[in-house]
Amino acid sequence: MPDPTKTPAPDSSANPSLEEMRLAAERYRLLFDDNPVPMWVYDTTTLGILAVNDAAIGTYGYSRQEFLTMSISDVRPEQDREPLAERVRHLPRGYNKTGKWRHRKRDGTVFPVEITSHSIVFDGREARLVLMTDITERQHAEEALRKSEKLAAIGQLISGVAHELNNPLSSILILVETLLQDPRPLEDTEALTTIRDQARRSRTIVRDLLSSARGGPMRRQLTNVTDLLNRTARGLAPQVDDLGATLDISIDGALPEVEMDPTAIAQVITNLVVNGAQAAKAGGRVRLRAAAKADRLELVVEDNGPGISTADFSRLFEPFFTTKPPGAGTGLGLAVSRGIVEVHNGTLRAENVAGAGARFTVSLPLPPAEPQAAAATPTRADTARDGAPRVLIIDDEPSIRMALRRFFVKREWLVDEAGDGAAALRALLAPDAPDYTLVVSDLKMPGISGITLHDRLLAERPAIVSRMIFSTGDIVSADAREFIDRVQAPVLQKPFELATLDATISRYARRP
Repeated sequence: MPDPTKTPAPDSSANPSLEEMRLAAERYRLLFDDNPVPMWVYDTTTLGILAVNDAAIGTYGYSRQEFLTMSISDVRPEQDREPLAERVRHLPRGYNKTGKWRHRKRDGTVFPVEITSHSIVFDGREARLVLMTDITERQHAEEALRKSEKLAAIGQLISGVAHELNNPLSSILILVETLLQDPRPLEDTEALTTIRDQARRSRTIVRDLLSSARGGPMRRQLTNVTDLLNRTARGLAPQVDDLGATLDISIDGALPEVEMDPTAIAQVITNLVVNGAQAAKAGGRVRLRAAAKADRLELVVEDNGPGISTADFSRLFEPFFTTKPPGAGTGLGLAVSRGIVEVHNGTLRAENVAGAGARFTVSLPLPPAEPQAAAATPTRADTARDGAPRVLIIDDEPSIRMALRRFFVKREWLVDEAGDGAAALRALLAPDAPDYTLVVSDLKMPGISGITLHDRLLAERPAIVSRMIFSTGDIVSADAREFIDRVQAPVLQKPFELATLDATISRYARRP
């Protein structure tokens, strides 16, 4: 029996057998020729390619014969060849990761690769074995993550700026509209109208920027489309009137309820109707039509303006492209509208109407299942003990509190104010707290926010929660979206107009 502790005697044969040579060749073929990663061997002195595997031939498009007449410089773009020679000259022996490079295929395509190499002796020459990894997809993913991180940062910035801009815009709009309701000299009315129009324009710019930066899914809910269209049309009527046009609304039969983000779809309708009124000009007409057709809901906005020129059709939905004169539009409305519609798995198309005018058609999918019942309208609360309705206004912006006070006092409401959530909480939880008909609160405030206020009242005085209306200039941030998604209370987006506020409070108390 052989002793395992002793080294066996060497083979007496000085030359390898044919079987050993065959096994060695097979190992080489498996490790190099059949390797799925592109590989080659090059001479470190001449940089000429000495061997190449099938994966490299398939990736780069050169034949084996062509490869063996080339140097590693030939697979680089010309501007990368000088840095390559310098890098190879100082490359230490052994294993090296030489990082990212650009390679060129036979057809001229340039693509990114990551290179690893190892020094070897090949046919008696100092050489390097090189492995190339195509990182095109990884680089695209990295770039997309960077296009995403930047957009998220921009969205956060826009959200903060919008919040700061929407507070003064809210107070301006409410005050101006309140002042315009009283008889005034013509020049004062014209000045106030100009202020209102510019505030509306600023509001549109802020909302379009917010929509373009908005991230995450839409806030879907089962929506009564007929009610949504009627409310939106009522809110748009004053603006269309100011442009000298008329707005007609036509709803073909009973429309089914649809899962949608009502605020976003209302913005689409607003953009299309206002664009139509601007195109129709004084004396023109805008028609808003809605109908359910098979498995689609169609919302159509037509105007009798000059129509869309052939040259403009290709750029119509391009961000920042506008046919309006300088200062009259941002070029974001149609781009944002199409984005909203497409998120709802719908389409938005434009065409010219025979004769004159333009037509925009929003097509949204209808639910295949039987629609659910509509949500019940909140019960109106009792008025204050003295017979007049009473409201508590909560906002850290004094100008907004003043504007809202004027709005409610003009309507003979009793008005109390709180400058922050803490003061409001003390007032609402006091044993002798008034029986408020309505509580109007800002969502974002220092200290106790409107969100915290809502949750505390829900736990300690739930009856008042059903009489709360919130307002915010920031509907993009995560905490605002989460709150809007989970509560039943209306959330008005600043800056809102008196018609919107009137329509909302009418759900809570009868107008005096």
